[in-house]
Order: sequence, then C-alpha cells, then structure tokens
Amino acid sequence: MSNVNKNFVIVECDNDERLAKKLKESTAEINRYEIYHGNGKGEILKKLNKFRDSIIILDEDFEGSWPQEYRYIIKNSDSVESLRNLRIYIDKDRRILILILSPNLEGWFRENCSHLNNKSLAEIKRRFKEYIEQCKETIDLLKETLERHINLVF
Repeated sequence: MSNVNKNFVIVECDNDERLAKKLKESTAEINRYEIYHGNGKGEILKKLNKFRDSIIILDEDFEGSWPQEYRYIIKNSDSVESLRNLRIYIDKDRRILILILSPNLEGWFRENCSHLNNKSLAEIKRRFKEYIEQCKETIDLLKETLERHINLVF
C-alpha cells in the first residue's frame, strides 16, 4: 500500500468506519480523505509510520489494552483539547490528529447523544448504523472539533 500524498482517516472497527463516513459526508476538510480500516490498535500501530497527514480515531477502552508504543505516542504528542470525554492529540512529527473517545465509541455516543441515554452499550454497538443517524448534535460536535484542529496539523 502506497500512502504517499494520501490523507487517511484511520479507524479500528466497523462502527468507527461508519462514524468516519458520516464525518466525511458533513465535513469538507476531510471529504478528500480515504478511510483505512485496521484490525484494532495493534495493526494500526504496526502501520502508523507509513501514514502522514492523517486522522486516527481510537477507543480509549482501558489502559491495559494499549500497546506500549501507543502510550509512548500519546505521551509525546501535544494534548490540544479535552471535551466531553473526547481527547485530541497532535503528533507533529507524523502530522497526525489523534481522537480518543472514552470509554469507547459506543459509550461516548451514549454519553453525548440524548437519544441513546437509556440504551445498553451492546444495543448501541449492534444498531450503531441506525443510531448514528439520530445523533446529529453529536456528529456536529465532532465535526466542529475536527475543523478547529485540522488546520493546526495539515
């Protein structure tokens, strides 16, 4: 895979990919980005050095699930914002914008989308494609946050 002169939104699961597609539809700045779907944090980490000028969307999960190299990347990146359990980092060397959703994508949506407050994480995960359409204000929050920071990186 040649990533020269390509911009990617790098995701680790199917629902992250659904979110990336939704953001591409509504955000002109990342509409030109291609989506790269890794198989979890480990695979993304192995290929991270091949990417530049990209956005990574990750679940925080629990710290023990983060490979040592990820902790190093976060430790050595600039934290630029923390908003409603969304943390944003910039890796200036790789020119990567890192979005970390806590506790994970589905949990973050449940906390930030009033339509999902009474839904279980399992249900949100299973029906995410449907529920993401009901959460315009949450998508707008992510979109605005991306737009605020994207020009700092690229």
